[in-house]
Amino acid sequence: MNYIDDAGNIVTVMDEDTECVRFYPEGGGPVYRMSREDFYTRFSMFKDRRVYRKCRVTLDDNEPILTAYTRGEKWNGWTTPMFTRDQADLLAASMPKYLTYDPERNIYVYGYHDSDEDMIFEMETIKVDGQYLDVYPIGSGSWCWFEVEEE
Repeated sequence: MNYIDDAGNIVTVMDEDTECVRFYPEGGGPVYRMSREDFYTRFSMFKDRRVYRKCRVTLDDNEPILTAYTRGEKWNGWTTPMFTRDQADLLAASMPKYLTYDPERNIYVYGYHDSDEDMIFEMETIKVDGQYLDVYPIGSGSWCWFEVEEE
C-alpha cells in the first residue's frame, strides 16, 4: 500500500507491527523504520490519480528510441514504460535472440528459451486520453529504461 506526506514523497509500506512501520520510497530504495504513531501522523493513504502519458524511452545509446506510455513512476530511478504491440515488436527486432512474441499466449518472452528463468510480459490494458490501449510492460520495473527528451 502506498502513502504520501505533505512534501509529496510517496512511500510503499512493506510491513508493520504494533510498534513500527517498515517502508521504502516508491520505485525502490532503502528501507526505513518509523514508529506507527509518527508514520501515520506524517503520511496519509495515497490515492493514485496519475494518468498515463506518451514518452520516448531507450535502454542505452546503442538501442532504438521507442514510443511508450508511463505514469511517471520510477523503479530504482528508472522509467517504467508500457509498449504498444508495434513498439514492442520493434524492440524485439533489436534483440531477436532474447525477446520474442508468443502469439498463442499473447505475451513477450525474454530470456534463453530453454531456461526456467525467462521473463514473461503479459498484455495489460491502460487508459490514455479516454482511449483504451493494449500494452506490454517489457522490462518495466526490472530494466534500466531512461526517458529521452523530445528534440
